[in-house]
Amino acid sequence: MVAKRRIGIDLHVASGIYQGSRTHALELFARVIRLSPEYEFYIFLYDRNAIKGISDAYGMNNVHIVEVPYANAVKRYIWQLPQFQRRYKLDLLHTQYVVPIPSFSACVVTIHDILFEDYPEYFEPLFILRSRILMRYAAQNSAHVFTVSEYSKSKIQEKYGVSSERISVIYNAINHSRFTPQEKGIEAISKYGLKPKQ
Repeated sequence: MVAKRRIGIDLHVASGIYQGSRTHALELFARVIRLSPEYEFYIFLYDRNAIKGISDAYGMNNVHIVEVPYANAVKRYIWQLPQFQRRYKLDLLHTQYVVPIPSFSACVVTIHDILFEDYPEYFEPLFILRSRILMRYAAQNSAHVFTVSEYSKSKIQEKYGVSSERISVIYNAINHSRFTPQEKGIEAISKYGLKPKQ
């Protein structure tokens, strides 16, 4: 019998504030897991309660929830995640923005945007320096890059020299328990010439 391939997912954002990258990751991977029973998934997060009620996909038999101690970004990427890659014999690891250094498995990364490249005036100099180094490295050294818009895809290609074939656009997911289509707010968007979609 062939062993199932093992996929790790860094979901440390699950314990963070409600923001786009958190919702995107939680909603997207709930669907990926449901569609991929042939894989074993290892979910790395700080507190399993953070995904409680998000989706029953996270309770499926092929999902292993691994609670990990809190670590700052430096420790997470140069120590914690590389350890998990070896300990759980991962074939693939998904992260957001940055990949582990060193890495002991193939990686795929979601880079939501690189706005700091074109609009540096809105970011702290240290953030810009760190991001230029680490996101460029992630984009160039990952097996594949995901992003959330055609605009971001074009910018990652342009700035980091990643071929179009190595970047896929996956539009932002939403949390339907918090956001539902309705009539409220139509006037607000209409004044900008926008039309709602159902």
